Amino acid sequence: MQKLIKGLPVARQPPADGEERYGIKVPVNALVANIFIAASLVGCVERKLPYYFLNCSAIGPFRSMLYVTERTPVTEKNDLESFETVRPESEGPQPAIGQMMKGMRLAINQFLSTGNGILINSFREIEQRFIDEIKQDSRMRNMEYYCVGPFMPEEKDDKNPSHAELGQKVTRWLDRQPDNSVVYVSFGSVVVPNESRIVEIAKALQALKKPFIFSIRQHQQSILPGDVHVGIDTHLDNPEAPGLFLHWAPQKLILAHRATAVFVSHCGWNSTIESLFNGKPIVGWPIFGDQIENSLWIEEMFLGESLLRREHADNDEEKKNITSDKIVAAVRRVGYESDAARKSALQWIEG
Repeated sequence: MQKLIKGLPVARQPPADGEERYGIKVPVNALVANIFIAASLVGCVERKLPYYFLNCSAIGPFRSMLYVTERTPVTEKNDLESFETVRPESEGPQPAIGQMMKGMRLAINQFLSTGNGILINSFREIEQRFIDEIKQDSRMRNMEYYCVGPFMPEEKDDKNPSHAELGQKVTRWLDRQPDNSVVYVSFGSVVVPNESRIVEIAKALQALKKPFIFSIRQHQQSILPGDVHVGIDTHLDNPEAPGLFLHWAPQKLILAHRATAVFVSHCGWNSTIESLFNGKPIVGWPIFGDQIENSLWIEEMFLGESLLRREHADNDEEKKNITSDKIVAAVRRVGYESDAARKSALQWIEG
């Protein structure tokens, strides 16, 4: 990034002799970059090139990044699950986070105040209170905040023939299901649920006795309890199967279908807005980072339930203590016993 910035042709500046321009001929007026590479944008300051950070999720969870200091404790874990939500020191002991995550956040914090603004993948009606809170931080007081989302990618024809065929089969299966009957489970493209989570989800789906679609990677399907496989289709050859295990799921298609009742999700921001865009309530099982705040926000907005309580957000034991019984109870409340969450979600479609 620093080499790219050094060689960019910048409007109203003489060309940088001898620098690689990477084929860019039109002078650049401003740069927009993901907030996670904030530390690499120091060259913009040197070249007086305006630059803006892009925060791909809601701004609420971003607050925890500002709370990381040199005093924040470190855990030996250095995987994605060490990407914890951090509280202000004034609220008590901070949870330990991975060394890599701590270093990255400190680097981001160091350069945040040098940017010209933050573009937020959300809308101001739900973000203003968080923006007002963030502005209390002296580093962020003069920052401009632009709510430019939520982004919903344009629908395009899938060029992968196997995906197109799978989508047709999933549609045929969904068409056979009653309205608001199907449980859809997915942890997204980044989170890899561990064995215990997979087993608890499988047991919950079995106990619910509702049609379901479980998006689970091919190599993890062997983890599923043997009796769960009975009558379940993994190849979509049986349109009367009570459930589907898919190694790749056409999520937008599933969430848009009238048969889908409830989404059991890790609550990544993309999955969250896709669900609300289609008026589907959510049962959140967050794993790390902004997912935790997103899941709690869903519950606060009466759009579903979070399986993780706020007071347990930094407690590893409580995170592991999510059983099939808890999942079943939450899915029944959100998807079947009450239509309150569905009505709230549908209101988001209407704006």
